[in-house]
Parts: sequence; structure tokens; C-alpha cells
Amino acid sequence: MKNYYLFLAAAVLLISTAATAQQVKSESGPAALTIVLDSAWSNEHEMSDYISLSRQGIASLNPGDYVEIIIAASGKPKIRAAQFIKSGDTQEFKNITTSINKVMCPIFSDVDISKAVEMAFKRLVKSNTANSFAHVTVIVFSDGKVNDSDVCNLRQLSKQFKQRNWSLCITGTYHTNKKLLVAANQGDLKFSLVSDANPVMWIKTQRELTSKEPTIEQSSYISGMRPDKNNGKSRVNIETKVSITDGPGQNDQVPPAVAKKVKLDTEETKKPAAAVTKLIPEKPEPVRKKTIVKPKPAKTSFKLSEKRMWLIPIAIIFVVAVLFALGLFRANKFKSDIDSRLKNSLQKSHGTLVAKINGQTHTLGRQDRIGTINIGSGPNNTIRIPDKSISDRHIRIFRKGSDLFLQNIGRTAVTINSAPVKPRSKQRLTIPSTIEFNGKNRINLTLVRPKPVHQVTNEENKNGTE
Repeated sequence: MKNYYLFLAAAVLLISTAATAQQVKSESGPAALTIVLDSAWSNEHEMSDYISLSRQGIASLNPGDYVEIIIAASGKPKIRAAQFIKSGDTQEFKNITTSINKVMCPIFSDVDISKAVEMAFKRLVKSNTANSFAHVTVIVFSDGKVNDSDVCNLRQLSKQFKQRNWSLCITGTYHTNKKLLVAANQGDLKFSLVSDANPVMWIKTQRELTSKEPTIEQSSYISGMRPDKNNGKSRVNIETKVSITDGPGQNDQVPPAVAKKVKLDTEETKKPAAAVTKLIPEKPEPVRKKTIVKPKPAKTSFKLSEKRMWLIPIAIIFVVAVLFALGLFRANKFKSDIDSRLKNSLQKSHGTLVAKINGQTHTLGRQDRIGTINIGSGPNNTIRIPDKSISDRHIRIFRKGSDLFLQNIGRTAVTINSAPVKPRSKQRLTIPSTIEFNGKNRINLTLVRPKPVHQVTNEENKNGTE
């Protein structure tokens, strides 16, 4: 008997849980995510971070949600992807993100971010009428180096986002426009550094906010009132019926005093309106004043006296000197900017992977072009170590994406930076690294980066003088 009651209670609990889940699913609509990528020249080095963050945000969507990717290019913004999530598997997300893998940042290009955000807003408004999104999030991945007019347009667009309870997020760096930071501090939009950006948390927060805040119709029907479509306020129509009686059984008769008063009121309302209009006095026409036009004094032409003609060449020389100094200042600033960009590009460029073992140096090639490197005691290896304790093919180094991995395919374990790697297991490589076999043989992997051009020329000059 106890088992029967337990089974009955479990069935009731399952039915109530399924009904609640179906009700929540029916009340919530699809989510919408729009990603705007800034393709200006200054975003060249951060574009890989933008793509990685975009993948994280797209991967957090559920089947049925809508995703859109817009590239803020010079001129008209470009749409790279616009579709609904069907299955939500990894292959579908990979197909979506392939459209942004090769986003180019042309040299000396400038971008109007507000145009791309305005396009995203208009497209979302158009799609929302047909799909009724439960919550909308727009994320702008940028370095924050926007002009003041862009900031003004973004603040106006953020007001329209707030009216619809949508979220507008933008990233930046330490060189972000100060007015954009002020707008974020005042709550007009959400701002975060590129290094601290978390699109998954933004989307999750927007989901929670929209699920907790009921609409006007929901709140009015909950309280038992009917919503007014004009001003969004709840209104209750109360109808009262009053019957005048003069004692029991006389519901159809009206007292004579009340009937007389009603008759007098109706006679007063039937009076013609002409009698009322006569009592209103007519307004006199305003007296127009004649304006007297005074003659304007004749303009006196300025003539430079012959005694002051020497000021003209001095003024010309002064203007030329100012323009020359201004041009020199801009040229130096442009040169320093180019030098800093070249230095950053050299620092972020992929170097050459070098392996050192037993006093020998092996050049393995550029890090971003490495295929498969086999190391062991056999003759058909990239690096051969003549030691019987090492397997014929002991380890394999390969590249997956932008990372290097080590796979132990030998019989004994190896260590990477004193961390053991068991046979048939993989480990991610961080350069520089030290690989040790049986405590005897050791391989040091380092990365050699190219030297700047001016440093190479200086060294050549020194060698020549010596």
C-alpha cells in the first residue's frame, strides 16, 4: 500500500512539473543577439579577441534564438550572418562563426559605429514584429576610439533601446573616448574592457531581467483590471444602476418632485444657443502700427595706408611658418604612430619554434605553420634521439588552431615542465617548455621572434665600423 501511494505522489509531481515547464516555455519567446564588429584599422590586433568573444556569445544561445552579425566597415555596414538557431550543435555554431574568421581591417580605414548600431536596431524592430523576441542583446566589439559624433548618436540610440527594454553593450580599451565612458557611467549603455568582456554573462543577465519584469498587460490582468491601450494604464469601468421607488410594489412609478426637476432640466437644455452667443462681446480689431524704415548707413571700405604695407609680407611669413610648424608636428606624430604600430605588430607576430637537445639546435619553422613533429629513437622522425630507453616514435607535436599540443605515443611517461604526461594522453604546450625523457634526455622548446628593422640596421652599422 505504501508503494502505491509513493507511485501516485511521483506521478502527480511529474505531471505538475511538465505542466509548469510547458507554461514557462509558452510564455517566453525567442532571444535575439546582434554582434557588431568594428573593422577600423586600430582594431587589427584585437580582432582575434573579438572573434573569440563572439563565438562564446553565439554558443550560449538556445535552439530557436536569433543571431545576427554585422561588420561596421567604412561606408555601409555589411551583414555576415542572420539566422535562427535550429539544432544548437557545434557544427551549426561553427558554420555561423566561419563568416567572421576572415574580417579584414584595411589600412587607414575609419568606421562609423553608430551606423552599424542603427542598422541593427532597425532590423531588430522589423524582426520583432514578426517573432516577438523575449529579450534582445546588442554587443559592439570595438576599441572605443570613436569620435564625439558617434558617441552622441550612440547615446540617442541607447534611449530607444531602453524604451524597448533591450540591452546595448560596448567594449573598449584604455584609449576609449572619454565621452563614451561618461555615457556608460551615467547608465546610458553597458561598457567593459575587451580583456574583461563576458558576453555570456550579458546575455544571461538580460534573460533574467526580462523574465522577472512582467509586462503591462500581465500585471493588469493579474490584478483583475482591463488594460487601456492608449496610455498603458489600467482602467476599471464600474456601472451602477439606481432605481427610485416610492414604497413596496411601486417600482415603475417616479415621485412627482423628481419628475418635475427632470422636466425643468430638459427644458433648459433645449434652449437655443443663439441667446447664449449674444452675451459674448465681440473683440475689437487690433490697431496696426506703422513701422518706419530707417535708412541703413553706407558701409565704409577699409583701405590700408601705404605706410603700413610692410605688414603684409610679415603676415604672410608668419602664416607660412605656422603652417610649416603644424605640418612638422603632424608628420612627427604620424611617424611615431606608425612606429608604435609596427612595434606592436612585430611583438604579436608569430616567431620561429626552435628545439635544443644535447647541444644540437633544430629549427622547426614558424609557430603558425607547424604541421606534425615526431620525436623518438627511430630514423623516420623529425628529431632523432639515439637512446634505447626511448620508443621508436615516442611523442608527437601538432598544431590545433593557434595552440600547440603534445601527444605521448610511447611506452613510458614524459614530463612537460615537471608535469607528467602518461602514454596515450595529450597536453597543451606553452612556449617556452622543457620536455624530459626518463630523466636523461631533455628538449628545450623556445620561440625566436624577428628583430625590428632599425635594431638590425644599428647592429650592421656597428659591425661595419668595427
